[in-house]
Amino acid sequence: MMLLNRMYMSQKLTILTVFLLLIAAVPTTFYINSVIAELDTTKREVAGTGPIIALQKTVQYVQQHRGVSAALLGGNESLAGRLSEIQRDLNNTIEAVDAKLKEAEMSAKAVSLWSAQKQRIIEIEQAVLARRLKSPESAAQHTKLIADLLFLSEELLDESDLVIDSVKV
Repeated sequence: MMLLNRMYMSQKLTILTVFLLLIAAVPTTFYINSVIAELDTTKREVAGTGPIIALQKTVQYVQQHRGVSAALLGGNESLAGRLSEIQRDLNNTIEAVDAKLKEAEMSAKAVSLWSAQKQRIIEIEQAVLARRLKSPESAAQHTKLIADLLFLSEELLDESDLVIDSVKV
């Protein structure tokens, strides 16, 4: 106490300021760390939306391809032109998914799952064009492909933290 009585007011205020800054530093550090963590999560979420949106477009075109293929394989040859349009659009969305996955720097697992589904899309397209499938078989393969694409979509949602209650395995 004697020491404080011998100090000038400016020295006392300097000591008080240092203590207050030290006291404020701890919660400020915790706050800044939580903000940085939230920003990282937001960046992952934003990066994940591109591939997911492109993948949903792909699912839409696979569904259209399924319907037109079933009709074409069932004998409706007038839909051949429509099928080629759908295949062109489908191939464009495949390229978009490739680009978005690369841009978002998704995991090797996600890229591998996508590569397998992309290969299946191409195989089904070729089988339909060559008329190697019957209508029910084509519909079944398309439906399985759509289910697998939706599973991939869930994986991308989980990886990019867009699922609130994600389960990490």
